[in-house]
Amino acid sequence: MRFYNREHELKELEVLWNQVDKSGKLVVLTGRRRLGKTLLAVEFAKSHTFFYFFIEKKPEVLLCQDLLLILKERKFPFPIVGEIKRFKDLFVLLLEYAKKEKIIVIIDEFQEFFNINPAVYSEIQNLWDSYKRESKMLFIAVGSVYSLMYKIFEDKKEPLFGRADRTLKLAPFSIPTLVTLLKEHNVSRLEDIFDFYVLTGSVPKYLDVLMTNDVKSKDSILSFMLSEFSPFLEEEKNFLIEEFGKEYATYFAVLELMSVGKTSRPEIESILGRDIGGYEDKDHV
Repeated sequence: MRFYNREHELKELEVLWNQVDKSGKLVVLTGRRRLGKTLLAVEFAKSHTFFYFFIEKKPEVLLCQDLLLILKERKFPFPIVGEIKRFKDLFVLLLEYAKKEKIIVIIDEFQEFFNINPAVYSEIQNLWDSYKRESKMLFIAVGSVYSLMYKIFEDKKEPLFGRADRTLKLAPFSIPTLVTLLKEHNVSRLEDIFDFYVLTGSVPKYLDVLMTNDVKSKDSILSFMLSEFSPFLEEEKNFLIEEFGKEYATYFAVLELMSVGKTSRPEIESILGRDIGGYEDKDHV
């Protein structure tokens, strides 16, 4: 499926890119899973010098090895001397390079540093504050776990609070974009468009999966989504696991009890045998 819409976000990125000649700019690109955040960032960056890094859940030293390979594949012009075992050292290389050349750096799944080494956020803050005026870098931090991205950049206690020049929160496709997309795939009946909107929420990835599998009517959508090997079956569960984090099992237990009418805190705590104050107070529940 081709790249659709996002004209407003592309325009904002272009505005910031034009300002990078004077100082570095930090953009937070967030929103729920499957909205095309990575595609948007890369679509904008592809006509410029850019480096894209995906942050996997692995020890920092191994992550740095992977990221260094990306630099070598992209023919990074600076000499890399010695071993780089910390992300902050790799970030310094990029900031130094940006003193001489205007670049875009995309760090995808930025919230994963919480699981790898939370100190990375303080290190990035110190380096960004030191280099921002001299480095011509558009730094795009992409994250799909909204609660963590909010914490990183909006919590006054966190080191990167107040550092973002823009926060772009992606939404599902608008209805006009949905109509355009469907008509390009020979779906034009108002009833069918309505069914797609209700059943997919205009989420780009869901639409892409359905179009790729030539699923174009309400009955075929439902049949595909509920089939034994459907990619949709685990989607919302995985979404909640990401948002709830390591304690997702407890959140699930609380939600399950609430779904069967066990709604009072004492009742839930009696069944689970533990205090749930920390879970009940969170925005998740």
